[in-house]
Amino acid sequence: MENKKILSCALAVMLSLGTLTALPEQFNDKLGIAITAEAASSDLIISTDSDGGKYVSGYKGNGGEVVIPADVNYVSDEAFKGNDKITSITAKGDLYAWESAFEGCTKLKKVTVAGNAYFYIDAFAYCADLQTVEIKGSIDEAIGAGAFEFCSSLKSVKIGKHEFDYFIGEKAFFNCLNLKSINIDGCTEIYSNAFTNCVNLTSLTIPKGTAFRGKNAIGYSSGRINEDLDEEAETRVADGKTSVYIFYYTNSPDSIWYYKVDWYGLYGNLLKYTPKKTTVNVYPGSSALTYAKNNGLSYKVIEEDDELASPENIRASAKTKNSITLKWDKVAGADAYKVYMYNSKTGKYEEYKTVTSNSCTIKDLKKNTKYKFKVSALDKVNSKYKEGEKSDPVAITTKKK
Repeated sequence: MENKKILSCALAVMLSLGTLTALPEQFNDKLGIAITAEAASSDLIISTDSDGGKYVSGYKGNGGEVVIPADVNYVSDEAFKGNDKITSITAKGDLYAWESAFEGCTKLKKVTVAGNAYFYIDAFAYCADLQTVEIKGSIDEAIGAGAFEFCSSLKSVKIGKHEFDYFIGEKAFFNCLNLKSINIDGCTEIYSNAFTNCVNLTSLTIPKGTAFRGKNAIGYSSGRINEDLDEEAETRVADGKTSVYIFYYTNSPDSIWYYKVDWYGLYGNLLKYTPKKTTVNVYPGSSALTYAKNNGLSYKVIEEDDELASPENIRASAKTKNSITLKWDKVAGADAYKVYMYNSKTGKYEEYKTVTSNSCTIKDLKKNTKYKFKVSALDKVNSKYKEGEKSDPVAITTKKK
């Protein structure tokens, strides 16, 4: 028994000094000590849940940039809440932030996520200096209620791709006064006051299948709004002309209208704004179009372009022992064509050339060899090519001599 105590103490000291970063499995049950194998020199307090997943449960560093390792599954409730020293968050993998995980981090300016992201209730609320959020993956499930409320410096939210469907919760971006751009591809539901008081958001494209839940998803509330949002405050649609007083939080007393508040040393300001008129881009027949009409929003209907047909009747108009000239029927509306050639080493059709006519000569081929091709039609939209479906493959053999 005495030996067990001595060994437990020794291991605990080694962990605290950083000389031992992992506790061997064979000691877990025998010693009965709950140490989850993290060096004390790390700024992050990383724990292990009952399923064996790693998560950030706290932070003990001196601030600045915080890097979250790729093998961390999530950041737990209030792990960084009220920290006034960290300036950036970089997640090497996914970032699943639970309730109030970063709430009130008043010096935080930038969040970068290499993978996917999930933001629960109030995940970044009251981060008054936060300016940019970049997610290189997709939003998974939710940008939860109040996730970015009162992030008055937030300018842009970049979401890389649409892999999962998700919803935007109530007041998710409430009082994000400087928000100018956000791509919400994949969003299926938008709840009340999600974008209220985003006075600089001039354009928002609503995905085709998005439904609105509740009222006042987009607009502004004039006058002082308390921390719980006075539900009786009048919410209106911005007309780009009417000036209103809007209450928000900041880090410093930069206005004579300020007064000290209890949350994280923030100051409240009541300043006059002329909200810019937000135009929602909506698809024909969508619920977003109905919502825009019923709520007096300015809207623009997106013209849906039909995808170009795939080229047909692909043939060899000429061939030699070292070249093949392909020709195909013109596709209505096509501005160019892309030719693909099969690569037997990779097992894939790889791009050979883009041409503006309905023919292409492929050179530097081997004699008496069979080659396979596909062709697609291209439509030029806003200086970029939009590609239609690729054709069925065609096989052509070069001449023997």
